Amino acid sequence: MLYPALAQIAILFATGYLVFAAVWRKKNAVNLALILGVFFLGLLELGTLLQLSGVHGNILLRRIANIGVAGLAPSWFLFSIIFARQNARARISSWRKDVFYVLCLFPLIAAALPAQFLSVAIPQNEPMLITPVTLAWNGALVAAFILILVQLESILANSTHAARWHIKYVLVGSGVIAATQVLLISQTILGKAIDPSLLAIRPATTIIAITLFVFTHVRRDDSVSIYISPRLAYKSLVLFSVGLYLMLLALFHGRQASPLGFMSPSLFIVVVFLGGILLLVVLLSERASRTIRGFIQTHFYTDRYDYRQEWMKFTARISLCKNSADLHHAILFSYCDTFGLVGATLLLPSRGRDAFQDASRIEMDPLECAVPADASLPALLLEERSPMDADALEKRGGDELAELIARHRLSGALPLLSEENLAGIILLGPAITAGDVFTKEDIDLMTALASQSHTALQNLQLAEELSQAKELEVFGKISASLTHDLKNHVQSLGLILANAKNYIHDPEFQEDMLDSLSTVHSKMIRLIETLRQVPRRSYLELAPHSLKELAHEVRRTLPGANIRIHGQDVAAMADRGELAKVLTNLLLNAVEASKDSGQPPIEVGVTTENGKAVIRVQDQGCGMDQEFIARHLFKPFSSTKGTGLGIGLYQCREIVANHGGRLEVASTPGAGSTFSVHLPLAKLPEAEPKSDIPARTTP
Repeated sequence: MLYPALAQIAILFATGYLVFAAVWRKKNAVNLALILGVFFLGLLELGTLLQLSGVHGNILLRRIANIGVAGLAPSWFLFSIIFARQNARARISSWRKDVFYVLCLFPLIAAALPAQFLSVAIPQNEPMLITPVTLAWNGALVAAFILILVQLESILANSTHAARWHIKYVLVGSGVIAATQVLLISQTILGKAIDPSLLAIRPATTIIAITLFVFTHVRRDDSVSIYISPRLAYKSLVLFSVGLYLMLLALFHGRQASPLGFMSPSLFIVVVFLGGILLLVVLLSERASRTIRGFIQTHFYTDRYDYRQEWMKFTARISLCKNSADLHHAILFSYCDTFGLVGATLLLPSRGRDAFQDASRIEMDPLECAVPADASLPALLLEERSPMDADALEKRGGDELAELIARHRLSGALPLLSEENLAGIILLGPAITAGDVFTKEDIDLMTALASQSHTALQNLQLAEELSQAKELEVFGKISASLTHDLKNHVQSLGLILANAKNYIHDPEFQEDMLDSLSTVHSKMIRLIETLRQVPRRSYLELAPHSLKELAHEVRRTLPGANIRIHGQDVAAMADRGELAKVLTNLLLNAVEASKDSGQPPIEVGVTTENGKAVIRVQDQGCGMDQEFIARHLFKPFSSTKGTGLGIGLYQCREIVANHGGRLEVASTPGAGSTFSVHLPLAKLPEAEPKSDIPARTTP
């Protein structure tokens, strides 16, 4: 009999997985549900195996097996409603919570009621005696496992190709576990005895499922988030295929002997069922899907692409975008989906247009640094003015470009052109199907989509600039009116302070008026100055200045701040006063961000990179997430401070851009932020007078 051997292996696999998950996996609700599900699988096989082995205590062992089956329902249902879902706990509907609470009663029912009334999926010598209790119990279990299959299918139906790559094996493993229970419990509903040869399917699928779980945990990151649409497709192709396959399996099981004479019926059933799992994995494979579609297009159609359909699909995607982040993602997703790529990266020019920066990416590692505008990659794409595959780039780009291609496994790159200028670069990640090469039709469609992408990016940029200009115009009117009112208040405060000279000896007047009015007076003056300092493209007095010396000078204006300055004595071509404003603002922000962290030291480093003078301000404060950086950080009048106007960093970026440089930020929530100012490199005069160096010592 095949079952005992498979059951022992399944129990070992379940035990090993429980140890693995408890020691190395994160402690969260998803992993807890998965651990419970595997535990009840092992408990079910243990009870069944001992019962079939003739161990004393048949009633107790049957009860253990019943508890194992009953425990599968709530644990796998919980897993199916929280796995890979955005804000899973917050989005669980009330009916799902109610179903879960009811399913949690199943193990208690299995432990409390007599075992003979609830026996499921255990071989018997005779057909079972079906009672209303047995029928209701088994029917409820089948309904629960079907509902689990529906929930798993909803995750699969709403996942993108990138997310599906991460989670498909977990979904397949949990799905076949639920499908196996439906198949076996259905036999008891029909009043049939469970054939031991059919029972061997259960430990076999348990072994395969646990193997798929471990493979996903080790080789793929399954911590993805998927938004499940309210319009779920319950009658999807996946569930239809699974149901059809189970029906065919039942027909084969009805035969008295195996269709293959050399194979026992028990082994044949296991092989056929595992073949179904393999078929399901293949059908869910993006690589297999693209291979099949490519075969059909090649052999049954003249053109590889329906250009009208591809154009309409691309236009529909980008038309739904409300901001630059959504548009960047839509463009990259279209290239990945259309050309069968694992991922892609979008590079856009910096404000100083001296480099191309990582603006967005899908399933790609971030670039170590920005790509200089005069590097070989931009030069080649601008010269070729069309997409280039990895081989062509390596041959003409030199070792530096070859290293970039190898490190990020690029299959090619394409330019986004604006007349004679390069407006952006899309780095194409590896192909899903190994060995795929770009054909002429691929190049033509990539070029057409690149033109549409650039138009969409340009239109969105113009819309954002227009919106920003309107905000500045409105703010200018408001600030002019506010400044006028504030000046009137300042004059009134001045009069009060002048009158205070006559009543300076009045204790009540001193206590109630003098200190508070003086404080308000100072705050109003600072507010007026802040409103007046909205940046304009004014004339800059550029000269070589030592960044390290300037950093020390700014630090002296911030007594009490824990600031450490280190690095090279690098000079930049800059306006000393304007650059001092930038450093002051960055240091004040760093002090503000670190105030809740015990005031750790703020590091100021000076160095050179790619022919630029660089000064960095690094804090260990609260940090920022990428969404806030992309959408709000440099937007004027958008501030997280209760007392801020939200124009400080906007002003800093404008000042740096006017110098022909750029301001970059790298931040991690809870770990701190690093602001890097890149400026044109300069040389200090060889004999700079010592009198120009401040004589006062650093506090």
